[in-house]
Amino acid sequence: MKYQKYFINSILFLTAGFAIAKTMSGVLINHVIEQFGLVGAQQGYMTGMINVGTTAAILSTFVFRWKYKKTTMLIVSILLSAVMLALTGFSATFFMLLIVSLALGVGLGWTDTYANSCVIDADREGSAKNQSALQGWYGVGAIIAPILVSALLLKNNWQEIYLILVPIILVPLIIYIFTMRFTSRHISFSGMESKKLTKAEILSFIKEKKSIWLLVTCVAYYTMQYGLFAWLVRYMNVQYGEESLGMASITVMWVFTAVARFLVPRLPVDNLKFHTYGALIAGATLFIGIFSGNPWVMCVMVGLGAFTTGNSLPTLMNRIVVTYDGGSLMPTSAMLLAMQITGMVTPPILGWVSVYSMQGSMVIPAAGGVISGLLGFVVMRILR
Repeated sequence: MKYQKYFINSILFLTAGFAIAKTMSGVLINHVIEQFGLVGAQQGYMTGMINVGTTAAILSTFVFRWKYKKTTMLIVSILLSAVMLALTGFSATFFMLLIVSLALGVGLGWTDTYANSCVIDADREGSAKNQSALQGWYGVGAIIAPILVSALLLKNNWQEIYLILVPIILVPLIIYIFTMRFTSRHISFSGMESKKLTKAEILSFIKEKKSIWLLVTCVAYYTMQYGLFAWLVRYMNVQYGEESLGMASITVMWVFTAVARFLVPRLPVDNLKFHTYGALIAGATLFIGIFSGNPWVMCVMVGLGAFTTGNSLPTLMNRIVVTYDGGSLMPTSAMLLAMQITGMVTPPILGWVSVYSMQGSMVIPAAGGVISGLLGFVVMRILR
């Protein structure tokens, strides 16, 4: 059990580095837009391409059976992400940036899929707690990213920042590699092979009504969370001329998200019920922030909504895994695929809507929160 805990903790730390890599594009979006003179839907293309790559990576877990275990695929994915982050720093044209973003998305997609699956496989009984911790550590990395980027922007341009952060992201990987080798003498990784999913297993999963409703609930929730992650800094800059407050709002969002992910699993409240009411509150508070006309009120409302929905993602992901009779890879991949398709289409839509109304673009994430909360009632009824 002690060595099992060491292994899980190394994945949690690895996830913090992964979060920094994934969060950077949203934090630096204004600088990318200004560098390449992007307008309209183009403003969401970089983030969209990252999500195309991530979607392709998750789809590959359905199609291929890699000769490497999930534990080894984690190493491959982080190395690929690090190389692509470095190449982002060297991108001289927008076309090159999009190609690199596509490959970066592949690395991020594999990391997300295999980290979640490995944490579940390592300790099935403690999977709910460990997944909340995993997402909590993601929150820690997402908190660090805007703070670090803001500090580095004082003396560096956005491309130099990508190069500077590559070694920082590789440190958790080195720790993970040494931990995996050390713990492999004491625990078995035999259940962590990267299995090819069969057509029968995929069809069986799709036929389960509870799985589909959980996926739809997550899509609505992720429209809100990813919309804020990808667009909040841009919104605060254009609507109020407050880019720094936008970055601060991202930090506030992830601080309260991380707090919720560590705290909520310890509360004597059903986590699905917490998500349902929390999502309704988050959507309502976002509407208040949007129509208040005050950037500081918006920042506070983002923080409040982040706390009430901070544990939503690990809750929905764990529910879809533990209510499924098969292995962890199928429901994990399905949930992440649904999220990434959402992340792929949301930024360009927000960019397109912003041409007509910047406030209107932010209404979309707020509506996603309300819809996810309403769907939560449906899911609770189905799972009775």
